[in-house]
Amino acid sequence: MFSLLWWAREHIGGSGLRCVRHLVYIAAYMVDLADPQAWTLLQSLLPTTDTSMRDGVVDPIEARAMFYHDCSDADAERAVGRLRPMPISETWLRMGTVAAPAYASIPSTYVICADDRALSPAGQRTMAQAAGYTLDLSSGHCPFFTAPRTVANLLLDISTYGRPNHVAKR
Repeated sequence: MFSLLWWAREHIGGSGLRCVRHLVYIAAYMVDLADPQAWTLLQSLLPTTDTSMRDGVVDPIEARAMFYHDCSDADAERAVGRLRPMPISETWLRMGTVAAPAYASIPSTYVICADDRALSPAGQRTMAQAAGYTLDLSSGHCPFFTAPRTVANLLLDISTYGRPNHVAKR
């Protein structure tokens, strides 16, 4: 996720690409790293009681409980098998080189995952304040596994109407 976020910030944020009509953040980091408070917020979002994270690298043994606790065993096993190390500190430093976040100029929706164990729901609510729309889901970190129809309908609404339907507008 961090690599994709860095790519989006590098290639969308500030460049004004017209092909991107709407951004969707699903239990994701949505911060402006130019803001002096951003680093404090980012550090506060990491699980505080979890010992399986070392500089953002998740122990595969603990990943099931952190990311996939509400997924089927088959989905969780497949997902854990695809995890790769992504040290957070290096990624945050690369992300900090972009002048403005993409969500500053592109409409956005933030999906808050209320049962997330990887990214605190309270922190998600704080970040979601920057989004134009918010949607609360009773799911863990990966609603595309546990609520695929909801996620698909959200994306369909955005692609059809240019905005999500049945979600809170800011």
